[in-house]
Amino acid sequence: MFWRFAKFEWKLFLLNKRNWFLALLVLLFFGLFYFSYNQDNMENLLLEKQIESGIAERSIDFFPEELTNQAEGEEVYQNLLAELSAVNMQRWHLRENELEEYVEQGRLVNELRFRNYELDNVGIFETLIVPLEDIEKEEAFLSYIEEHQLPLMEEGLGSSRYLVEVLTALSGLIFFTFVVVLASSIIVYEKSHQTVLAGFPISAIQKVHSKLFVYFISLLALLLLGVGVAFFVSYLLAGIGNFIYPKIIYLNGSYEAISTSTYLIYLLAGLIVVAGVVLLLTILLNKLVPNAYATVFIAIGLYFTSDLFMILGWTHPALQLFTLFNIPGVLSGDVATEVGNSYIDFPFTIIILIIFMAVQWLFIYLIQKRTYIKKQRSEKVA
Repeated sequence: MFWRFAKFEWKLFLLNKRNWFLALLVLLFFGLFYFSYNQDNMENLLLEKQIESGIAERSIDFFPEELTNQAEGEEVYQNLLAELSAVNMQRWHLRENELEEYVEQGRLVNELRFRNYELDNVGIFETLIVPLEDIEKEEAFLSYIEEHQLPLMEEGLGSSRYLVEVLTALSGLIFFTFVVVLASSIIVYEKSHQTVLAGFPISAIQKVHSKLFVYFISLLALLLLGVGVAFFVSYLLAGIGNFIYPKIIYLNGSYEAISTSTYLIYLLAGLIVVAGVVLLLTILLNKLVPNAYATVFIAIGLYFTSDLFMILGWTHPALQLFTLFNIPGVLSGDVATEVGNSYIDFPFTIIILIIFMAVQWLFIYLIQKRTYIKKQRSEKVA
């Protein structure tokens, strides 16, 4: 009976014009985002090194002269001079595509920066200090491209790069809002069609199971179809790209480089888990507030509670659940830095979100059980 009801629910899903409209919007987003994304503004390695060179020059220009008379100050100053020289050499090796020389100079730059941290970056303005996270990311990048003997710069906006960009743009509030709007009447619809749905001898909790299954599979199919559209458009316009090119992720308290293909798998897996969490949240809100519009507004309001807690200084992971929906931010380590919790990486986030799903499902079950008991009591009284 579960599968019969699921099949019926699937037909209702397909007959809903709003669902088709939302699906069309998402597919257009995957396809048209390519043309709106300004490729001229995309950061590349040469531009990054040019910026680093400028920062090193300003650090030298603003370095207090009196500190050069002290041992630590003089060492920091000499390290800055050596760093500027090494970064400029990296720019030269980039133009000449000399991998080994570029990596050698890059490791020298990292050593100098680490040494300046040991010296407390004496004399360097705080705004000009390169964050430790950036140094660790650079070290991971250098090790990866040296090990795999890859080109130093990723050419153009091929499929490998575009898929990362479009999924990153979709993540967070946009994806959250899409799922909430899509499923906003997942339970409410049934209440307005009691005559049709009452013909199925199936428990209320099994109906919820069925609805969750249909909407989750539909979202998964739509997401994969969107990725297919994005790949097809970018492949026709710029080629396949390089799926082995490194992406830096935060994992187990440090940064490491993985291939673009592996990164995309992580990103898609994260979005799929987020979809499940948001679907359960929408069902729960539908149970508590049987109105589609109210469900959407309350859900979006809840999404911003994490930002409110952040402003108040409450950064415990349990209060930052909606921040964890930003899967690209989790992968990059930005969320861990923002929240100030080094434990927040991809595996930790997935575990927390799965626990959140289980808690939501428990609440849905308890609400349904309470409704059933009330109904039984009213029938006995009658």
